[in-house]
Amino acid sequence: HNGDRYFLPLGVYADADDSAASGLPQQLALARVRRDRRVGMLTDAFSLDAFALRVFELIREQASIDTEDGSIVCSTTPLIEKVELPEQCDVRRMTVEQSNSSLTIADTVVVKVIRHLTAGIHPELEIGRVLTARGYTNAPTILGDMTRIGADGTPHTLIVLQGFIHSQGDAWRWTLDTLARASQQTDGVNGGANHATANTVAGTSTNPGTNQITSAETPEMAEMADPIIDLLQFAATLGKRLAELHAVLAQECDDPDFKPEHAIEADCERLAQNIKQQLERALVLLHENEALDTEFFEMADRLYQRKDALAALVDHLAEQAVGMLRTRIHGDFHLGQVLVASGDVYLLDFEGEPQRSLAQRREKNSPWRDVAGLLRSYDYAAYFSANSAPSDLGEVALARRQKILQRYVPESRAAFLDAYAAIAPDTTASDVLLDLFTLEKTAYEVCYEAANRPTWLPVPLRGLSELADRLLKQEQQERQEK
Repeated sequence: HNGDRYFLPLGVYADADDSAASGLPQQLALARVRRDRRVGMLTDAFSLDAFALRVFELIREQASIDTEDGSIVCSTTPLIEKVELPEQCDVRRMTVEQSNSSLTIADTVVVKVIRHLTAGIHPELEIGRVLTARGYTNAPTILGDMTRIGADGTPHTLIVLQGFIHSQGDAWRWTLDTLARASQQTDGVNGGANHATANTVAGTSTNPGTNQITSAETPEMAEMADPIIDLLQFAATLGKRLAELHAVLAQECDDPDFKPEHAIEADCERLAQNIKQQLERALVLLHENEALDTEFFEMADRLYQRKDALAALVDHLAEQAVGMLRTRIHGDFHLGQVLVASGDVYLLDFEGEPQRSLAQRREKNSPWRDVAGLLRSYDYAAYFSANSAPSDLGEVALARRQKILQRYVPESRAAFLDAYAAIAPDTTASDVLLDLFTLEKTAYEVCYEAANRPTWLPVPLRGLSELADRLLKQEQQERQEK
């Protein structure tokens, strides 16, 4: 069978079970079961606290379970030896919208259940193990895993056990909250009383020199501060941490899956072909989309009329990428893949883009592909913030919000890039690579939004249009100068 496979562990609960108090086991119940006089429900085991605790014990014991067509094997890393759970453990299920299911045990470990199973080595586990072994501290540590090994030796990762990170939440929500607070700060015009600085911890701000949280001493100091200073400091910290991640993944080693390489001409030709195919799909989707309003329809039509020129542009950029560093990368990097914690950031979810095959997600690529993904996320944050302003904001507050958003994207971009480039493992042809991978990313976003969130389609459409205008104009000027 070549169809998709999903992992649904099953468990039985009775009404007297502690985990049934949350109501989740009932909501996920599949059938009623009975043994003698005892009655219960068959449900998704993820909803049962006993399942989480048993999975942890099985992994810690490195258990192996034989099955009809292979075995389920548990393995660990040395870090699990340091984990001590209390006798009474609170189990909390994360409510973040994602393709997998995650829960925490005693705010110490995270049990991540992989729902959509893929045959082969899972990049979340694979990269996590390498980062843990190499001592990268700004990503979740891998404690162990549970993997089904088929009779033919093919692995299917079922569960990943990670260290828990205490945080203020993901950077997407933190950014939106910070932008909202920044636009509400007191200034000499609106005379309001909101002096909170832009951080999820009220009355604090981040110190870019130490990456630590420092207190805002007085309301007057908060009023005088640049309203987006926390966003810029965050961007610089994130640029630094991503560069450090890429440097760790670029370390020389004998493992062929992680050994760094430099792109040859054939690599760049293949890259250009893949990006052109992605771009073609995006342009066709835009051209056939009848739901766009006039402004965006004209933008899409103009892009479609220039599809041949854009394809030639991709070839031109890819030719200049020969020699670029190719390593394992994050692969789907955006603000939602980052945790904000105590003035620092932690990078999460190394699975890669969900629409790509497992083989594609495990391919080596330029680290600048991750950079392009993060910069695109700034555009999304600005768009969402602009379209989620409270309806009762006055003219002064709206004007202030617009001014902040106009500064946010270019200045955050500059702060991030400066910090990243300072310690990046490779900056050769960085401008070319950033343009090339931004083209790829915006085309991917068009396809993703068209299929999943049509109302968000204007974000990548505008980004692709502006990028195409700039690059084609730049190319024309270069031809004229020759």
